[in-house]
Amino acid sequence: MISILINNRDSSLIDEKKIKAKAEKTLLKNNAGKNLEISIIFVNEAQMAEINKEYRGINEPTCVLSFCQNEQFDGKSLNSGQVYPKKELSEKINFPKALGIKILGDIIICPKAAEKKKYSLEFLASHGIEHLLGIHHEQSNIPSKIQTKKNSRS
Repeated sequence: MISILINNRDSSLIDEKKIKAKAEKTLLKNNAGKNLEISIIFVNEAQMAEINKEYRGINEPTCVLSFCQNEQFDGKSLNSGQVYPKKELSEKINFPKALGIKILGDIIICPKAAEKKKYSLEFLASHGIEHLLGIHHEQSNIPSKIQTKKNSRS
């Protein structure tokens, strides 16, 4: 069973059904497995700026951050927007392994930042999932989409 948890901490209207459908499609397309869980959290710009500053040292909101729950990483932050939790945190949350559930991690999305850059929330959910799965810009078709959007605004 794929479990996609949505937590809207922002005042923006979120189409949970569309986001869950896109998230599930991305997970299945990338053969992530069927017994897994992810959380997608929507925050406002102030919250995202705070999170971005804490984990990436950048004091401004960004569209999406992915927090991987893979215990092999040790808290280092990547400029790509993927942030790995500290090892001891991962060890605390590994209890679902006994139940056969793989927790991929959390995706944090800022709807206002996404709107400013003209990214859909579904696109960002998919992008965040790819980061959780270890697929980075150079390995996916996302850079071409991002580059196309940037070029069309120039």
